[in-house]
Amino acid sequence: MIEFKIEEVNAYRRHIHFSVEAELVSNSLSEAYDDLKKNARIQGFRKGHVPTRILKKRFWRGVHADVAQKLVQQGYEKVDIKELEVVSQPSIEGQLPELKEGAAFEFIIGVDVRPHVSVDNYKGIEVVYPTAEATEEEVNANIDRQLAGKKRIVEVEDTSATVGDGDYALLALVLTDENGEEVVNEPGTMFHMGNNKFYTGLEKHVAGMKAGESKSEEVTITEDSNFEHLRNKTFSANIELKQIQRMSAPELSDELAVEMGYESVEDMKGKVAADISSSKEENLKNQARVQILQHLVEHNEFEVPQAMVEEQLRALMNELRMQQMYMGRNPDDVQFSDAQIRDLSTRAVFAAKAACLLGSVNDLEGLKVTDEDIEAKLEELAVSQGQTVEAIKQYINMEQASDMLSERVQEEKTLNWLLEQAVRLDAPKEAPIEASADESAVEESTESASTAVSMSNSKAELIEVAESLGLSTSGKNKSQLLEAINAAQG
Repeated sequence: MIEFKIEEVNAYRRHIHFSVEAELVSNSLSEAYDDLKKNARIQGFRKGHVPTRILKKRFWRGVHADVAQKLVQQGYEKVDIKELEVVSQPSIEGQLPELKEGAAFEFIIGVDVRPHVSVDNYKGIEVVYPTAEATEEEVNANIDRQLAGKKRIVEVEDTSATVGDGDYALLALVLTDENGEEVVNEPGTMFHMGNNKFYTGLEKHVAGMKAGESKSEEVTITEDSNFEHLRNKTFSANIELKQIQRMSAPELSDELAVEMGYESVEDMKGKVAADISSSKEENLKNQARVQILQHLVEHNEFEVPQAMVEEQLRALMNELRMQQMYMGRNPDDVQFSDAQIRDLSTRAVFAAKAACLLGSVNDLEGLKVTDEDIEAKLEELAVSQGQTVEAIKQYINMEQASDMLSERVQEEKTLNWLLEQAVRLDAPKEAPIEASADESAVEESTESASTAVSMSNSKAELIEVAESLGLSTSGKNKSQLLEAINAAQG
């Protein structure tokens, strides 16, 4: 039998004292020697028939170390680390005692747990969170951008129009060299103002012409021309502008709106306004969340476990590496300077404290994650990733990311609850004249808060849930415990 008791060292450190009864120690050693006997090869003895006393004499040190490892592992597996809220890898406290046959085996494992903070001032937090509305200018600008995607080249019918940059000029062009010989005779060539690769040097003469106008000029073709035989040579040019064409967006109409996927112009404007308002609302909501986290951290002082800080630091680094990967860079090549590490460490401390505070608020208010919450998040992930809900579930199960997803949903639910309890302001309150603040400190705090919100939100995205594997606060990585045991044994 293995018994254990948990000792509270400080707000976040726990020592787990284990006691393995002597009978289990003896039985475990006997089993180990029986397994060794099956394969041991010692001169003078047949395989499987080496006496146990010989095995003990030769191999006792290795057998005792292996059994000690096994018993430590068995003991730690009895602890409900999820309920204990372990946030660090387990470590053997001090030197692992020597295993002795017929005697009890006692050892201590140390872990960091999420501190339960006595949170103050978490209800009624004032946040700047104005109503999000799309302006007429924003709606028109959005529609203009959509119409720009339907631009096409059309003939300019206005006879007073002149050729400008970006226009297409249909020219009749004749170039004659100094000997009077026609080198070029183009009855109809399309000349793109500002982007012509052939008759370079002609632009300044074509600019400002009207359709039907003709002129004779001396033209020097520049060395940028794709026509090698014309480069850096001067010619007499006869230019006739037959037609001006330019890119033109179509006029918005009900017919065009239907073609673009709307029911009418009115429907288009309404849906564009709704999309803009929704986007602005999400941005304002995230900014309000930032303000809430800032308030909580500023008004609740406590010491955060280093393991949580290191976890958040790794998560921040991984997030930056993922961003580089999206930009086409190899994430393994990303290096961080000392200044970047210091900056990220500051943000990691903030994020770790924010996570603890959100957990404590959740404890106080009993905000439980339901199956409906998980399903809603899975549907959100499916939409954002362009996948089915079943595909998302399969992926999360395959990556064993269910606990991580639940943690992120829990954080988001708690943060949204705090936002519901907050006092919304349309604009910041005027600070008292005597009040002052170090601008750089405020800016750093804001960036840290933004990072914490980003981690709470963006990590719920599927790719980041996968990237977060191994960074979970659940502390379930048993292989790390074996490394700790080996280190303790020297």
